Amino acid sequence: MLSGIDPGVLAAKPPEATRRAAGASRCDEIAGGVQLVPIERVRTHYARLRPGVARGGEQLGPEFPLLVALLPDGDYEVLDGLKRLARWRERGYRVVPVVVDGAGSSAEHKRRLLAANAPARTSTALDEARVVCSLRDEEQLGPSAIGRLLGHKRQWVERRMALGRGLSRRGTDFESWDDLDARRRVWLDETPGVGNRRVHGTTRRVVNEAWREEQPFLIQLPDQRFAVHEDGVRVVDADSTLSMNGTRYTVPSVLANRSVAVHIYAEHFEVLDPQGHVAFSRAYVSDEEKGKLQIDQTHYASVPRRPHVPGGERLDEALVRRFPELASLVQGLRLRFKSLAPIHYGALIRLSERYGEPAFREAALRAQQYRRFDTGAVERILVHDHPLPDHDELGFLEVEVPLPIRGNRRGYRRPFGRSRHHPPLHRQEHARPAPHHGRPARRLNRSPRRSLPLSPRCGPHPYPRGPR
Repeated sequence: MLSGIDPGVLAAKPPEATRRAAGASRCDEIAGGVQLVPIERVRTHYARLRPGVARGGEQLGPEFPLLVALLPDGDYEVLDGLKRLARWRERGYRVVPVVVDGAGSSAEHKRRLLAANAPARTSTALDEARVVCSLRDEEQLGPSAIGRLLGHKRQWVERRMALGRGLSRRGTDFESWDDLDARRRVWLDETPGVGNRRVHGTTRRVVNEAWREEQPFLIQLPDQRFAVHEDGVRVVDADSTLSMNGTRYTVPSVLANRSVAVHIYAEHFEVLDPQGHVAFSRAYVSDEEKGKLQIDQTHYASVPRRPHVPGGERLDEALVRRFPELASLVQGLRLRFKSLAPIHYGALIRLSERYGEPAFREAALRAQQYRRFDTGAVERILVHDHPLPDHDELGFLEVEVPLPIRGNRRGYRRPFGRSRHHPPLHRQEHARPAPHHGRPARRLNRSPRRSLPLSPRCGPHPYPRGPR
């Protein structure tokens, strides 16, 4: 917000809001909204609760106003934006934008300081510990009162208080991370009675001395990480390819049509030959190439190639040589079907052998005349104009097979050589007519009266049944 502005411009002609803010002494006159105030009237008493080094250099985005609280004497206490204020002081600004959060006690100011930095997660546990210890020492608040003020439980307050009491003031104030690391090394290895120079409570030995005694017996780690892999088995198909994580890779052709052992690493995989030696190793492809066949031409170098037979003739050349008048049809098939044209050439040759050359020539010329460059069109013309004779179908042989004599629900015995699908000869006059096509067969006898059963001698049964 202040980038690109001359530091003296704001002080040369302060707006009305600046003059009101500079002379105001009541909170209700300036609370809310962005105000411009002289930088001399901005205090930083809570800077010890938010230590750190202000980042220098050009900022990536606009600078936001400071969040301040109005003090009884008319000055302002910074609650959020201490590092921004430090940068503005270095650049020489004399007037800074602020947002007044209203008056309040020092405890309320510290609560607002934590709340202002909580959404962006810029406050650490150490920052919270400083605020808790300050509320305990300066405002004389108990753990329960501090928890109610900050919106936390008593246990959280006690943990933050223990953290703040356990750190010295000198250890919490540092200029940079390098300065803090240098202090850590001094405390860890050069301060008597603490760190690695203390006496261990269990072994009763000094940590550094025990380390120097055990160091010669330790195994030095290698420069590279240990190779950790997963053992697996993959099937190599006839094309000498195998699948790894959904992508197929070619392997040496000597491994085709067999199962091979593989070592699966995090970044690559290895394929072993039957003797257990590494026959092929490759890194996994990127996500963009995943799923595509990865071909290495050197894997097929040992595969013998088929010898070239001189004098071979292509199908289209053989078709034109046999039927010169169909050159336009062959050319049309080539332009339309491209790589699939040889399939149509073979189909045309089979049609000429099936229907004969005269009929095929007539149908092909007709399709060529109407520019129907399709084998299906030629076949349809042949079927329509030159149908082939139907083949004689073999009828079913009716063979009378002797069946065992058994009773029938009609009260007669079925004669030998007749099945239930072929009624006996003496009952032909009572057989049902064949059903009409397209509708189901109807019953011959629609009378509600029961028909008399027939005897084996084609007459009424001498002893008809009585009513059931």
